[in-house]
Amino acid sequence: MKETASYGVPLVLATRGEEGSCALYGGRLTIVPALPAEKVLDTMGAGDSYLAALLCELLKASPAGALLEGDLTALLPAAMEKAGSFAAKVCGMEGAFGCGIPIAGRTELEEWEKMKPKEVGG
Repeated sequence: MKETASYGVPLVLATRGEEGSCALYGGRLTIVPALPAEKVLDTMGAGDSYLAALLCELLKASPAGALLEGDLTALLPAAMEKAGSFAAKVCGMEGAFGCGIPIAGRTELEEWEKMKPKEVGG
């Protein structure tokens, strides 16, 4: 992250799945833990949805509509948390971005699980 910032990038962000996300801004590292998803069905689109939600939060805070306007130090942790919450919700939707497109084989696997004999003595 520091190397990327050394090229003049003002905000460097990394999403880390279940580990949450981190951002390097103004020489300070901000780490936000992941919020648990109620039920993970599909992680496709989670990173994209995280970034979209983060950008929306940053833009909402900008009177001029500039993405990196002013000092984001105080705003960044809350924006990252909100973005993580949105990404967790997306993980609970089947199909890319919740469009309802079933994952190939999911129905068949669920049916097989129902038919599988229960383990005894476990």
